[in-house]
Amino acid sequence: MKNILLIFGLSLLLVNCSEDTLDTYHGNDGIYFAPSILGKYIDSTSFSFAMVTVDDTVVNMAVRLYGEVQDYDRPFRVKLEEATGEEGVDYAPLEEEYTLPANKAEAAIPVRIFRHGTAKNKLVLRIVPNEYFTQALSLKVQDEDTLDMTLKTLIFTSKLTQPKNWYDWAFGYFSEAKYKLVNELGNMDPEVWNATSFPSQYYYQLPLFITNYLNSKIAGGPESALKDPDPQSTRGYMTFPDVVIPSSFPDAWPKDE
Repeated sequence: MKNILLIFGLSLLLVNCSEDTLDTYHGNDGIYFAPSILGKYIDSTSFSFAMVTVDDTVVNMAVRLYGEVQDYDRPFRVKLEEATGEEGVDYAPLEEEYTLPANKAEAAIPVRIFRHGTAKNKLVLRIVPNEYFTQALSLKVQDEDTLDMTLKTLIFTSKLTQPKNWYDWAFGYFSEAKYKLVNELGNMDPEVWNATSFPSQYYYQLPLFITNYLNSKIAGGPESALKDPDPQSTRGYMTFPDVVIPSSFPDAWPKDE
């Protein structure tokens, strides 16, 4: 079994540390971008204005502390390593500093973005060292990939894109037709797809409900089965992880002869 190694400093591996070692550990405190709600680190997050009616929004990029919680506020710095679009038009400038509150191990970097045009824009954020956080080690080995947990990309557009809380294992491939169906049958607010927290029933009860709905349509034959023009669909039919289109069904979108 592959080992998942989170490298934050040798002190994390030393259970029986001397007092001197702990002092060194204090000096190696750092800030990193928090993993997803499923515990896996994802190096990018996305937001689509197609899911909301607002002209601007704030995306909160969650961060966490590795090191010791302190009883005083500590500032940390973030720089914009790469950006497309125009500052002040597509996104607001970053603050000089952000704050990890006293007695807390979590904080957020609020990034304000604006609906403007149809282009896909991206902002690459990097957490950088300061007098409080050395950022000495920032790597995570995950699924044989080495990821820099002090680096994260925010992708945003006015076009409909797969939101961060849409996971393939729960909902299957993402498409506009399927997205609209899930929202309609689940009576869901589109904004929940990019929320910081996502109710667990949406990952279990909702997929089961929609799976049963799609299977009931399939039971009515090819004419009844729901169609989906997305190329990821199964021969033009909408599917979910536990929905299978019978091989006897003709292609829903037959090719021109």
